[in-house]
Amino acid sequence: MPVRLLPLCFVLATGLLSTPALRAADATPAKASVSVTAKPSPFPIALASPRAITVDPGGNLYVADAEGGTVHRITPAGVVTTIALQVANNKDAKPAPALAGPRGLAVDQAGNIYVADTDNNLIRKITPAGVLTTLAGVPGSSGADDGPGATARFAAPRGLAVDAAGNVFVADSDNGSIRKITPDGTVTTMTAAPKP
Repeated sequence: MPVRLLPLCFVLATGLLSTPALRAADATPAKASVSVTAKPSPFPIALASPRAITVDPGGNLYVADAEGGTVHRITPAGVVTTIALQVANNKDAKPAPALAGPRGLAVDQAGNIYVADTDNNLIRKITPAGVLTTLAGVPGSSGADDGPGATARFAAPRGLAVDAAGNVFVADSDNGSIRKITPDGTVTTMTAAPKP
């Protein structure tokens, strides 16, 4: 019998979740109990626009929901926790996400989660304790500047990877470049599209 793949949002919404979500031997869904253990996001479990996914050394799955501006953790037991929630925007009374259109995720050996906060042009870091900080980038500003994380600029960063030494690599999509962020936050451009 051929293996039938199910959309991630269907798997999450129906509770047909394991790691992997389907047993490869017979493609029979494996039941798991799915519950929200943190403050619910506006999209409690049916994700609005999942764009990135990664797994940590402990087997926890992380999903970036671009439209929801959230990152969710799914344990091997199927327990779902929202670890990056929407917060109030200081500029006005409308609710706004702490993350804006996250489209890239990576996890290091220590369990730190790195997020390509695409619409904010930032690279964010979430510690195992759930503390969200900015690793590199200038909020609300795009560009291609290298240097210390607080002054470096990105333009719609998307894909992320992290190596064993803790260096984070960024697919900086609108700049057509690959960037490297060292553990101390220093940003350099490894390769870039030729300028006309």
